Amino acid sequence: NIGNGFDPNASIFTCNIPGVYYFAVSVLSVGTNHVYIGLKLNGKIVINPWGSDNYSAATGQVYLHLKRFDKVWISLLGGKRLVNGDHGSFSGSLIYPD
Repeated sequence: NIGNGFDPNASIFTCNIPGVYYFAVSVLSVGTNHVYIGLKLNGKIVINPWGSDNYSAATGQVYLHLKRFDKVWISLLGGKRLVNGDHGSFSGSLIYPD
């Protein structure tokens, strides 16, 4: 969490350094349930990966040009729940600043 842009309590990244960022998300569906997630920028869905049943992965990656104070997070859009712990990830990296 270099720059302290990610709030682990809210699971939201707030941009402190404007520029181009790379984000990746991966979650696992639970048993016979599907999972449908959205990676959001300021509340607008940017990508929406989904995973079918039988523990399939919902994965997605995107490059975003962020301004200071833009917010990025993932939300459960459909399905029952997300698997916690070692079965999911949300990461972002600054590729180059403005």
